[in-house]
Amino acid sequence: AMPLASLTEIKNRLGDEVGISSWIPVPQERIDAFANATEDSHYAPSKPLRLEVTAADETEYLIGFGPIAGDATLSRSGDLVEAAATLFDLLHVADASEMPRIAVAPVPDERLGSAINDRLRRAAARGA
Repeated sequence: AMPLASLTEIKNRLGDEVGISSWIPVPQERIDAFANATEDSHYAPSKPLRLEVTAADETEYLIGFGPIAGDATLSRSGDLVEAAATLFDLLHVADASEMPRIAVAPVPDERLGSAINDRLRRAAARGA
């Protein structure tokens, strides 16, 4: 077993190569199988998803944010924590609506907003 190192010893080793292992190719199918086995897949609606929308057309269910109200909103006040907490619920609601497409208002791409936008971009790509 490897002895425990002090914080100073660890800091002194920063940048040093401490072990080499061989690379294992991991194809997307294997990643998907792991996600399914661990129930760690990310929800994507079955309908097309359009992002950064300030005004939906008549065929879209609009998920609003801040000043853009929409059919439902991630957060009327523009609170990113609230938006993150309601994101997947509202995607499900929009997916279950009678509208054939989903639109989402712009979310600031900063701090938690970056994570929200990442999930939205992934969901939009899956539906494309």
